[in-house]
Amino acid sequence: MPRNLQIYPLFFAILLLLGCKKESPTAPPQPILEPDAEATAELTSIIGPISAEAESIFSADVARLLPPLDSVESELGRALDQESGVKLYGVIIPYRQSIITTPGGHIYIGLNHYLGADYDGYNGVFPTYMLHRKTIERLPVDVMQAHLADLYPAEFNQSPTLLNRMLYQGALLESANEQLKAPDETLLGFTTDDLKWCEENEANLWKSLLSQDLLYSSDTQLADRLLSPAPNSNQLSGNAPGQAVIFLGLKIVRAYCKATGATPREILEKKLYNDNQTLIKSEYAPV
Repeated sequence: MPRNLQIYPLFFAILLLLGCKKESPTAPPQPILEPDAEATAELTSIIGPISAEAESIFSADVARLLPPLDSVESELGRALDQESGVKLYGVIIPYRQSIITTPGGHIYIGLNHYLGADYDGYNGVFPTYMLHRKTIERLPVDVMQAHLADLYPAEFNQSPTLLNRMLYQGALLESANEQLKAPDETLLGFTTDDLKWCEENEANLWKSLLSQDLLYSSDTQLADRLLSPAPNSNQLSGNAPGQAVIFLGLKIVRAYCKATGATPREILEKKLYNDNQTLIKSEYAPV
């Protein structure tokens, strides 16, 4: 019996330590503000005045169709540096660009771009293959990608290769997702079927790039075709979704971070995405 009593002090000490363990502080939400007069004037200076008709139609549809932003603001609160002074404004942007950033740290979010894939107002404005990106789930990724592109603008060497561009895009996405933790289809802007196809055909995509000598090509038109939104990536495979090379770029970045202990933000430094050794050090070799 005395031996049992000796256990109690240790038991209570463990309980005390557990009780004193502090929870990690939760970042406050990053509010998406209604623009004041100054912000409205700044946005107008960038995109020009918005017609009263467009403002009226889109504002009504945003009020009617846009889901609550609480979860989005919480995600962005975790992802954005609270000390950076970034301010988010929810606005109407009647053009194809959904996010507009300014040097002063203002980010204007076209809320009318996130009303759902079946929103009638997108018909004839956006191609069908882009509509699945027009959801509220995509908003935090778009904001973070635009913000990081401002902080780490692409600074390629004189003749950047497709690989250099893939690494930059992959690092941009992985950095954007460090705190967001979005699923890969949302992060990449893919449908579930697009992502599944890429995962099942990753090795074939990689072989196609290598066999056609595309990886180290400095052809800017080729890079634009493969990196820009498109219905497919026919250059690689008739069934490959558009921007499939960004999927590969993301995979290389993840492999590099795992192999070297680097963070995605570190690979956003130009010396890394401009260096062919980054691929070698990543030990990326899909099979």
